[in-house]
Parts: sequence; structure tokens; C-alpha cells
Amino acid sequence: MAAPAKNGCLLRGCAIAGLVFLVLGIGAIVCGIVLPGVVRNKLHEGILENIVWTPHSPASVDARYRNNSFPGAPDDLYRVWLFNISNLDDVRQGAKPILVQVGPYVHRAYREKHEVLWSYDGRVRFKDYNYYTLDTNLTTADPTAPIATFNLALLGVLAKLHAATSPRLVPFADLLMQIISSYQDPDMHGLFVVKPALELLWGYEDKLLKLIGRVAPAALPPTGALVSLMQNVSSLEEALAQNASIFNTGQYNTSKLWNVEVDHGYSQITSWPCPETVRGTDATQFRPGLTENDKLTIYVGDLLQTRDLVVNRTVELLGIKLLRYWLVSSLSDVQDEGIGCGGFCQGDGSHNA
Repeated sequence: MAAPAKNGCLLRGCAIAGLVFLVLGIGAIVCGIVLPGVVRNKLHEGILENIVWTPHSPASVDARYRNNSFPGAPDDLYRVWLFNISNLDDVRQGAKPILVQVGPYVHRAYREKHEVLWSYDGRVRFKDYNYYTLDTNLTTADPTAPIATFNLALLGVLAKLHAATSPRLVPFADLLMQIISSYQDPDMHGLFVVKPALELLWGYEDKLLKLIGRVAPAALPPTGALVSLMQNVSSLEEALAQNASIFNTGQYNTSKLWNVEVDHGYSQITSWPCPETVRGTDATQFRPGLTENDKLTIYVGDLLQTRDLVVNRTVELLGIKLLRYWLVSSLSDVQDEGIGCGGFCQGDGSHNA
């Protein structure tokens, strides 16, 4: 009687072992199906946590968005080169300008966001405080040395006056322009301007524009006779007096990650021959998951224009595949027909950059 009992125990043991292995096998299959998705979702959540700015972002992410001087932040350097007309006297006599590149003038850029306010729809509103300080250790040119260049602001005002003049008065307008173009004294050089590099970059009062403003104030730009190639906000109070900007954080749609929707109060740029909607990122970061077929759109606030970027080629760095983007080279490359001019404007004016 012992042998059948022993065989029964053996059969039960085999059945239990088989059941255990079956359960383990099923568990392995389920893990193989479910676990990659779980890991992928966790990885995606971790990426979003580090790139999407919300009121609940980790301290390191919040600091990175609020300013560019957080601990460990890379240097934000702004380099500028200028072209100096080295034979200005000869040019006045009809000679071809000889241009000499001068620079770089290296500035450290400081960018801060104030009065930050998030909305329920995944957008954030804030006011920028951006300013620059000259780094004399990295600057290779004398920032106080005079630079001779074209007086673009004056040219733009004269073009505006000429366009607004009735046909009968055009000869008189031409005569006025000839007088202005030939006018010169130690501070005024007609259609040219000679100023230290720092004044050209960050601002000076143009005396010829000031004279024109006395007889035709409507012809002057909003800044009047004050001219600058770049804007350097002088104080936090000045920054807070400006209109706010609105960005899409990408919280609910990562394809909209850090897209500019309102730039200092403007959602539409109408100063160009072809009005352009404010769109694209500010080029500080882009959406995740890019492929070689993806096009990027950036908004260049300094030029009030959008630009499209396309993949030029792929490269590898430390075994990691990277996409190298270049600016779209021509209008024929623009994909978004019907959206403004695709960031390009073919028009008259001194600011047709």
C-alpha cells in the first residue's frame, strides 16, 4: 500500500510544480508585454517633469526657467561684430565702401522672468527682464572706438517721407534729401553715422532725426530720435512696465512645448509687408521625440520674425545620434504656405533683415 501513496505524492508534487511554472511563465509573458510600457511611461513622465514648467516643477527646473544664472548654468554670451566703413571720405566722393569687420564685442546676457502666472490651460504669463553687460576680458575690439556705418534709421525716415509726399512736391523732397545727405559736422554725417560701438549697439540720440522731428514728427519711429541696434533694459522697473509675454508650457501638448504665443503684448506682427502670427519657440528648447522629418519653427523676437529650421544631417556624439538643424535657405523650402510669408518678407525698408 505504500507504493501507490508514494506515487500519488509524486504526482501531486509534479502538478504543483507544473502549476508554479505555468504561473511564472504567464507572469513573465505579462511582464514582457506590460513592463516596457510602464517603463516607457515612467521615462516619459520623468522627461516631462524636467522640461515642462509648472507651479509644481522641481526646484532645479523652476530655477532654470526663471533666470539663466542658476547654479551650474552655462555662460550666456552675446557676441556682436560690426562693419566699419574705413574710407568714408572717399565714399562721399563716390568711391566703393571698404568694409572692415570689427569685433567681437562680447556681452554677458542676463535673463529673468518676473510676475509669473500660470493658467489652467497649460500656459504661463510673465514679464522679461533681459540686460547685457560688456565683458572686457573677452572683447577684442575697443568699444569706445568710432564705427562708421550707414544711418539706417535716417534712411528709413527719409523713405517714409518720400513715399508720403504728393507728386508735385517730390522735387522739393528730393532736394531736402540731398541737403540732408550732404550735411555734416563733427556730430552729423548725413546718410552715415559715426559713433562708438557701444552707442551704436545700445542707443544714442540722432541729431538729424531730431531736426526732422521738429517739422515732421509723424515720420519718426515710436522711439523718436533715439536709435539703437539692440535693446538693453535699464532697470527692473522698466521691464515691469512693459506688456507681458505668454508661452505654451507644453503641459497638455508636448508638440507646443515652450511656444511663444504673445510677445510683449503682441500676438500678430503687422510692421512687415506680410503680417506674421507670433509662433514657434524662442529657440532655447524644443519638443522631445524629434525625427529627421520634423521641421522646427523659431520666433526671433529681436527681428520680430519667425524662421524655419530643417534637418541638414545627422551626427553622432559619444555614440548618441543627434540632429543638426539649419535655417531654411529660401522661400521655396517653406512648407507652411498660407501662414504669413513663412517667416520671410520681401519688402522695402531699412529693417528688411
